[in-house]
Amino acid sequence: MVKPFSLLELEARVSVLVNRRGQNAQKTLVVDDLEFDTNTFIVKRAGKSLEMNPTGLKILRRLMEATPWVVPRQELELKIWGEEMPDSDSLRVHIHGLRAIIDKPFDKPLIHTRHGIGYRIADLDEKS
Repeated sequence: MVKPFSLLELEARVSVLVNRRGQNAQKTLVVDDLEFDTNTFIVKRAGKSLEMNPTGLKILRRLMEATPWVVPRQELELKIWGEEMPDSDSLRVHIHGLRAIIDKPFDKPLIHTRHGIGYRIADLDEKS
């Protein structure tokens, strides 16, 4: 703000900022027994904490936000790497790593591939 300014204008601007912050407050994403706290970046499955790298967290967050729908491969690549796309196998390598952390130690897989389209995270046993 440029001086001089009125206190009413300052109050209005602060109020907008406070409201904007409240609207952007993140939450915990849940798919079956998988939980992702987007404030603390803590991921748990069946109550067990899972250690993940930052790229894995970004991919997981996007998949969980879109559940149960498929997220196209191109959308994930753009979300993670922006305009500087990696080589063609990078996303597949990261998805493989996610599966090793999220699916392999547990009875039921949650990450699913739609060949030629993309990926999704969902409980396919769930009746909806």
